[in-house]
Amino acid sequence: MKALFNENYLLQRVAGGDAKAFEQIYLFYRPFLASFIFKLCASTEDTEEIVQDIFIKIWTNRQQLDHVHSFRSYLFTAARHQTLNALRKRVAEREKTIAFQKQISSDSTADDNRLDQYIALEDAINQLPLQQKKVYLLRRQEQMEHQAISNYLGLSPHTVKKYMKLAVLGIKKHLLLKQKLQSWPGIFLFWMFI
Repeated sequence: MKALFNENYLLQRVAGGDAKAFEQIYLFYRPFLASFIFKLCASTEDTEEIVQDIFIKIWTNRQQLDHVHSFRSYLFTAARHQTLNALRKRVAEREKTIAFQKQISSDSTADDNRLDQYIALEDAINQLPLQQKKVYLLRRQEQMEHQAISNYLGLSPHTVKKYMKLAVLGIKKHLLLKQKLQSWPGIFLFWMFI
């Protein structure tokens, strides 16, 4: 890369706030800087953003240019740091995206499993004989006591207890046959409802 004619003079003018001198430095170094950054990040969009950020920082901190001995080294060191920061940010964002996608997938799978388990339980309840089904639903869904169920259905308390026991066994048998002991979460859910 050839040197910029009167670079030190132009940098002094930039330090003093001369926008035209800054534009000359920008136009001279921009292609070299962009090529260097692109080799590091392999993204045209990121390259353009990083180049802009570097030159914005140079303009913002232009008073410090008087203390810079080698502008080229200063510029390419800034480019390396800015690019590495951009790459770290890109990796962090990608990791967050992957983690979010995994969470969504996991939540979706868990929701699907719960839905399948609820459907299986409903199916098991619907397979019960009518009186057992009534007793089971009044006890589990309506939270009625055995005596209240007995009064409501006109059955003896002993019969209510017997139907409840038969309903639980029937549901258990239906679920175990359906799932063939392959789904422990299903069995866990079963015990939550029984």
